[in-house]
Amino acid sequence: VGTMEIYDDYLFLGEIVTGSSELRLLSYSDTGDFFDFETGNSGSNLLSDMKGSLLRLSRLGNQLVVYSTGGSIHLVTHIGGDVLFDYEKVHEGAAPVSARSIVNIGPFHLFMSQYGFYLFDGNPLVREISEEIISARLRNDLSPEFFDRAWGYVNYADQKVYWIVPHTATSQTVFQLEYNLQDVSRFRWSVMSYANRATAMGKYSRVSNLTWDGYQQLNGNQSWSDLQGSPDYLWEDITTRAGFPLRVLGSLTDAYQLDSTTPNDGSTAIDAYWDSKDFGSSGR
Repeated sequence: VGTMEIYDDYLFLGEIVTGSSELRLLSYSDTGDFFDFETGNSGSNLLSDMKGSLLRLSRLGNQLVVYSTGGSIHLVTHIGGDVLFDYEKVHEGAAPVSARSIVNIGPFHLFMSQYGFYLFDGNPLVREISEEIISARLRNDLSPEFFDRAWGYVNYADQKVYWIVPHTATSQTVFQLEYNLQDVSRFRWSVMSYANRATAMGKYSRVSNLTWDGYQQLNGNQSWSDLQGSPDYLWEDITTRAGFPLRVLGSLTDAYQLDSTTPNDGSTAIDAYWDSKDFGSSGR
């Protein structure tokens, strides 16, 4: 199974490989029983009008979105009755470069293709959100050889998305997007280069009962100072207070604290520049 998603008390599976590869087959479990795919309300549907093979399943409001490697987007809607689900192909165009390059913001999805960055909110029109200078940089940096290594991460608290774009086995470019849920026409881009190749991102929370002068251990005997670029911090240190999550960048076997107060990237200054225009002067 290459992708799965829970939708309205059913578990959907896609990109199923058994004796043969069922690249366009979408299977779903019995109602409320995610292990039963043979009895009850369980079933499957072959998306014969899909271009390419099934890539990713992701919830969007009260529907399930099915992305394909060929740029097809299907919507699955739970209608009940004997039919149970309605399947509709709503778009065919630019395709995500990988399953992990699709990020779910909540009201809409964002994904990276080999041509640019796009927004899908359930409507047939998939809107490109990247400016030409960003799209051009993406086309220049992204190598088809490493499509499957491209991925995105959402920092919901700061309303930022990070897309990691590898161009060789050891080098990459980071495209950072600032979005605004109140105004989906406002996007601000930055292209970044980290000294340490990002292989994962996530959140790490300090324990809530940490004393003001205490250090937190990771595995009982491993402290932050044992991880490259991540020194121990006291409770009162900025951005690492007890109970508050901090953003972490994983790079091979090392972990790094990564937030807006981080002055450098593993003792190396972070290389970044803004590409989006912050303002303009009419007629000049």
